[in-house]
Amino acid sequence: VSLAAAALLGTLVLGNVAGAFSTNLQYDGLFNWEIKARIFLVEGGIPGSYFHDESRRFSHPEYPWLVPLNEAWLYLLSGEAKPIVAKALFPGFHASLLFLIHGHVTRRVSRPLGLLAAVLVGGVPALASEATTGYADVPLALFWTGSVLYLLEWRATGSRRAALLAALLAALAAWTKREGLVLAAMQGTALGLAPWLLGRRAGARLLGECALAGLVVVGPWLALLAFHRPAGTDFVPVTVASTLERAERIPALLGQ
Repeated sequence: VSLAAAALLGTLVLGNVAGAFSTNLQYDGLFNWEIKARIFLVEGGIPGSYFHDESRRFSHPEYPWLVPLNEAWLYLLSGEAKPIVAKALFPGFHASLLFLIHGHVTRRVSRPLGLLAAVLVGGVPALASEATTGYADVPLALFWTGSVLYLLEWRATGSRRAALLAALLAALAAWTKREGLVLAAMQGTALGLAPWLLGRRAGARLLGECALAGLVVVGPWLALLAFHRPAGTDFVPVTVASTLERAERIPALLGQ
């Protein structure tokens, strides 16, 4: 059974690689992420004017940069800016997610169940499809899943390393996609229990270390956004006024 599961896992990974290089980047993959990689490459960085350039507003300057920065790095290594080069990233994210799940379940339960868990996740059609589009959802899933798994490991073992990895991966999720900020806040809330679980002094120290680790990753990006204040096109700014204007929607949302 283990051999068959391992063979199936390898087939899923290789199939995803083949699928990625035989299809084109989809709309968001091109115009939200890959276009930023080209700007990085052409401009030698992101000029401040980009955040307020109306002609480039469609590319969402307020979106995080983890994916396009990695794409730009691949362009620099390859010497050419072709979308097929950027697509090399995404099978790697997909495979990393599967091996992450395999490793954690193997350590906590058994190798056969680790292989089975990885195969089941790898066989989800939506996940396999997203890993070929150039969208940021698969890297977001990788970092968020890793953060949750290491958070559970911290709760089970008290490992400081696991808590720090949970914080770092949550910060990477926040730097991957805007939804990642919400997920990172959830992880921060869970890690905030440390002073009650470990004692005030030890827990406060661990919480501070996790906060610092997360800020090192995502802090510069948040500072850049605060400095340039790009106008987003997806969401209304969260203010007291905007919340009160839409307060009548809250009962309907809670009732769903």
